[in-house]
Amino acid sequence: MTLRYEPDATVLTIEDRRPAPGPAPSPLVVGSGLGLNGMRERLREVGGSAGAGPTQDGWTVRMEVPA
Repeated sequence: MTLRYEPDATVLTIEDRRPAPGPAPSPLVVGSGLGLNGMRERLREVGGSAGAGPTQDGWTVRMEVPA
Protein backbone atom coordinates (compact mmCIF):
# COMPACT_ATOMS: atom_id res chain seq x y z
CA MET A 1 0.00 0.00 0.00
CA THR A 2 1.35 3.42 -0.98
CA LEU A 3 -0.10 6.82 -0.08
CA ARG A 4 1.45 9.76 -1.94
CA TYR A 5 0.76 13.44 -1.44
CA GLU A 6 1.37 15.26 -4.72
CA PRO A 7 0.97 19.01 -5.35
CA ASP A 8 -2.42 18.59 -7.04
CA ALA A 9 -3.69 15.24 -5.71
CA THR A 10 -3.47 12.51 -3.08
CA VAL A 11 -2.97 9.05 -4.56
CA LEU A 12 -3.57 5.70 -2.83
CA THR A 13 -2.27 2.57 -4.58
CA ILE A 14 -2.88 -0.92 -3.24
CA GLU A 15 -1.10 -3.88 -4.84
CA ASP A 16 -1.89 -7.51 -4.16
CA ARG A 17 0.94 -9.67 -5.42
CA ARG A 18 0.73 -13.42 -5.78
CA PRO A 19 3.35 -15.20 -3.65
CA ALA A 20 3.99 -17.91 -6.26
CA PRO A 21 3.30 -18.40 -9.96
CA GLY A 22 -0.29 -19.22 -10.67
CA PRO A 23 -3.15 -18.40 -12.98
CA ALA A 24 -3.63 -14.78 -14.02
CA PRO A 25 -6.32 -12.85 -12.12
CA SER A 26 -9.71 -12.65 -13.77
CA PRO A 27 -10.58 -9.35 -15.49
CA LEU A 28 -12.65 -6.70 -13.77
CA VAL A 29 -16.33 -7.67 -13.63
CA VAL A 30 -19.17 -5.18 -13.27
CA GLY A 31 -20.99 -5.98 -10.03
CA SER A 32 -23.63 -4.55 -7.75
CA GLY A 33 -22.06 -1.08 -7.53
CA LEU A 34 -21.12 -1.46 -3.89
CA GLY A 35 -17.46 -2.47 -4.17
CA LEU A 36 -15.05 -0.87 -6.63
CA ASN A 37 -17.91 0.69 -8.59
CA GLY A 38 -19.22 2.34 -5.43
CA MET A 39 -15.76 3.73 -4.64
CA ARG A 40 -15.49 5.12 -8.18
CA GLU A 41 -18.87 6.82 -7.88
CA ARG A 42 -17.96 8.45 -4.57
CA LEU A 43 -14.58 9.62 -5.83
CA ARG A 44 -16.17 11.11 -8.97
CA GLU A 45 -18.43 13.21 -6.72
CA VAL A 46 -15.34 15.05 -5.42
CA GLY A 47 -13.51 15.14 -8.77
CA GLY A 48 -11.41 12.05 -8.09
CA SER A 49 -10.94 8.77 -9.90
CA ALA A 50 -10.39 5.08 -9.22
CA GLY A 51 -9.12 2.23 -11.30
CA ALA A 52 -8.47 -1.44 -10.74
CA GLY A 53 -7.24 -4.35 -12.74
CA PRO A 54 -4.94 -7.30 -13.05
CA THR A 55 -1.19 -6.87 -13.37
CA GLN A 56 1.54 -9.30 -14.29
CA ASP A 57 2.11 -10.00 -10.57
CA GLY A 58 -1.42 -9.83 -9.13
CA TRP A 59 -3.94 -7.03 -8.80
CA THR A 60 -3.77 -3.22 -8.34
CA VAL A 61 -6.31 -0.67 -7.11
CA ARG A 62 -5.47 3.05 -7.53
CA MET A 63 -7.51 5.97 -6.18
CA GLU A 64 -6.83 9.65 -6.69
CA VAL A 65 -8.42 12.65 -4.95
CA PRO A 66 -7.62 16.20 -6.11
CA ALA A 67 -5.99 18.54 -3.61
